[in-house]
Amino acid sequence: MYLKTRVPMTETQTEQNQNTAGYKIATALGAVNLGWAIFQWVELVSARQGDKPACAFNDSFDCATVWDGAFATGIHSATSIPVAGWGTIWGLMALAIPFLVMQNNRENLKAATRLVALAGLGSIPVLAGVSFSMGVFCLWCMITYVLVGAYALTLHLKTDGGLFKDLGQGLPASLGFLVMGVVLAIYPASKTPKNQSKAGLAALKDATRNLEQPKPTAPKADPAGTGPSQPPMQKQPITKAEKDLQLASFLKQMPPEALQLISNFLAEYQKAETRPTKPVRAAQGSETAPVLITDFTDAQCGHCAEFVSAMDDLKFAAPLNAFRLEARHFPIDGSCNPAIPSKRDALSCYAAKAQICLEGHPKGHEFTKLIFQNQRQLSVDVINMLGKTLAPDVNLSSCVSQKSTNDKLTADIEYALEHEIEGTPMILVNGRKASAFPPFLFSIMMAEGDGNHPAFAALPKAQERPQNPPPGRGHQGTQH
Repeated sequence: MYLKTRVPMTETQTEQNQNTAGYKIATALGAVNLGWAIFQWVELVSARQGDKPACAFNDSFDCATVWDGAFATGIHSATSIPVAGWGTIWGLMALAIPFLVMQNNRENLKAATRLVALAGLGSIPVLAGVSFSMGVFCLWCMITYVLVGAYALTLHLKTDGGLFKDLGQGLPASLGFLVMGVVLAIYPASKTPKNQSKAGLAALKDATRNLEQPKPTAPKADPAGTGPSQPPMQKQPITKAEKDLQLASFLKQMPPEALQLISNFLAEYQKAETRPTKPVRAAQGSETAPVLITDFTDAQCGHCAEFVSAMDDLKFAAPLNAFRLEARHFPIDGSCNPAIPSKRDALSCYAAKAQICLEGHPKGHEFTKLIFQNQRQLSVDVINMLGKTLAPDVNLSSCVSQKSTNDKLTADIEYALEHEIEGTPMILVNGRKASAFPPFLFSIMMAEGDGNHPAFAALPKAQERPQNPPPGRGHQGTQH
């Protein structure tokens, strides 16, 4: 009888088995990274189409705020690929290259896996720093950082040479896979909507710049040059027929992507219930304007800041006396809002009351603009300083504590709840809930609030969108 003896593995064989196991784990983690990046890309597209992503819990925990930030928007504009698309390209490389290493064990491919891992690690502090600077926690981003870190750690511990061996040898292969990834991503990237607010505002500016406006009245010349300074050129009123022509011209100049969004938001506007408007406490614009836009905002809401800024552009583009703008408040803070279950730092409550105190004041609108412009540095002291600078005649700290001010804020909150608010900003057009998308607001304003205006017949068919969450569940979220 012969006994079969087991020959011990050599050190080289042990290292080879360890390498194989390491690249198997890296391939699996690459697949997970790729799937996760694709999921985020789908979430991004959904958010850009107006839906609320699963990661949007409130203004401080909202990945969509990061996706719509200046950094991500700049990457998308500069490269035509969103950050989620670049994550997908990275995930594809992280999957494909270690898989090929297991097939032919080439040293240049091994070096390429290390370069991919280092590129992923390098992106973490950059992207995390962007989120931190915005004051927003992005849960989906954190999961990405963990997965990328696990991928790099696996290659460092489970393969020979660690992460820094022969990196130059892998550069050609890495660049080749990068080019292939970009080629594969170009088409879906071209179908990915850009930041609604920023892209819509840019489209609005481009289109309204080309509209024919009645020539403004120029000031009379002062031949002697000794008279008082002349007032600036003023807009002139236009007729309903001229508005209709401008609306049709405006829609013709909109890009297809913006037209689709206008159509989607118009369909929702048509379905929305029209409810009686409340007496206006203070508003910008003529009382005879055919459209009343009422906005409900939170001073710490990033999308509200975009809306407040966009309204200045809308006022510049709109004809004279086309609409009135009424500011209301819905702080996402249980300290003053019983509809919100959790309490925060009460800063949104203080800011809302401070704005109420300056309602009707000549500097009231400028005060609101500065609150949103200083959103990242906002504090009670900053609010008081802004109030004292713009309205030294108003004792802000005293006014904020008055019962009448609190009663007005309570009325705003109840008004918003009557319209089943799901997030801020919430917009009403003549008492009907509407989207804050700038081109849509301009269109419905030019149509004088008429959702069935003949000019809208040229819009593409509205796309079906998921139903909104039940009232009361979305108050801590934000609209997109």
